[in-house]
Amino acid sequence: MPECWQKIDQGKKNLITITLLGIIGLLLAFNLYGYEKTWQLWGIETLMPPFADFRLLPGTAETVQSGLDPRVSNPGDPYDRIYNYPRLWNLFFYTGFTQDDVIWLVVLMLVFYYASVIAFPEKINTPTLWFMLLVIFSPAAMLLYERGNVDVILFVIITLILLFYERFTVLSGVLLLIGAMLKVFPLFGLVIFLQKGWQTFWRTTLLVVLGFLAYFIVSFNSMAAAWQTTMRGKRLSYGTDVFFTHYNKLFSAYLNNRDFIKEPDIILGNLPYILGAAFILSFLLKSMRDNLTFSTTSRRNLIAFQTGAFIYIGTFLLGNNWDYRLVFLLFTIPQLGEWLVITHGRQRLVVIAAIALVLLSTWHFLIDAMLTSLFSTPEAGFILDEAANWLLFGILLYIGYASFPVWFKKFFRELKVLNWMIK
Repeated sequence: MPECWQKIDQGKKNLITITLLGIIGLLLAFNLYGYEKTWQLWGIETLMPPFADFRLLPGTAETVQSGLDPRVSNPGDPYDRIYNYPRLWNLFFYTGFTQDDVIWLVVLMLVFYYASVIAFPEKINTPTLWFMLLVIFSPAAMLLYERGNVDVILFVIITLILLFYERFTVLSGVLLLIGAMLKVFPLFGLVIFLQKGWQTFWRTTLLVVLGFLAYFIVSFNSMAAAWQTTMRGKRLSYGTDVFFTHYNKLFSAYLNNRDFIKEPDIILGNLPYILGAAFILSFLLKSMRDNLTFSTTSRRNLIAFQTGAFIYIGTFLLGNNWDYRLVFLLFTIPQLGEWLVITHGRQRLVVIAAIALVLLSTWHFLIDAMLTSLFSTPEAGFILDEAANWLLFGILLYIGYASFPVWFKKFFRELKVLNWMIK
């Protein structure tokens, strides 16, 4: 047995072994049962040719080479999608990769992704092992793999941030900036630098925010186009807008029939943000009043939790995200698994609720299908999924604040407005 294998934590050994067995089983199913039918076992509608999301990049490269503007017309893409990635992704156009390279490129990406899943936890206990496996092979994660979405690259970058965090703070900040330039949501991971103290937090935040603002100004047109043209999901999505978009006609009819409401469209457009702000205020104040502290024996697992939690919170507030982005909740599992074992009373109940909601959100494709079959309507599953997503938003905010360092919570509590509201 190689010496490096002997040094690996037993929990990681089990994770590596079972994950590899799962991948082998998936490949066998592709061969024996059929590629498209296998994905359908998780409730995923397969797009062909494979890895549809990644194909936007080489397809757009072909469009650019033909002299056309891919933000207006993109005939190189197999699905005729308008190019909607921020400017930094344009570097791909100079690599020479084509549609013929998609399969091996995505497979390579997924190899690095699985290596990252194994590398980022510092400790893996038995509950953590099984919870991680349930998320790794959940329908939401399977959607990410089937589409070959570039969020896989972001997952690898965030793992590198966590691995370099202790010894190379500046490098972690630079990697976070690169991640934000590729897609905005890694910015929400800035909260992990609170663990480094006030000065390091503000220096790193200033470095990343100023760098991102400079990039945003230079790339404003491409980023605005990316925001406006990105396809939004309806049922396979999470975020503040999803519920209101799904029932838009009902809300609109109700508001339009109220004579005292002068601007129903404006109110309807702002309802998601009003409800999101109400959740933030209520769960944040509840966490401050309870004044709980979630300690840890692994700082890396703690900052991984905070990264995953605040990426979920931040992207939820952005309004609408495809469910494959729920895979970033994997970062929360090792610390939640530890807290499940070492906490008691109210703390443990909150942790159990967080784990249950993570699993419910990531597995809702199949839960929806079962409820639709049981009640002969898809609405029961949709409402359950939305309830889980909103509650998870609040509970992660509750635990996230409680996991912050004492100095920050003391500073936060001393803000006069919040101090008055707590009392």
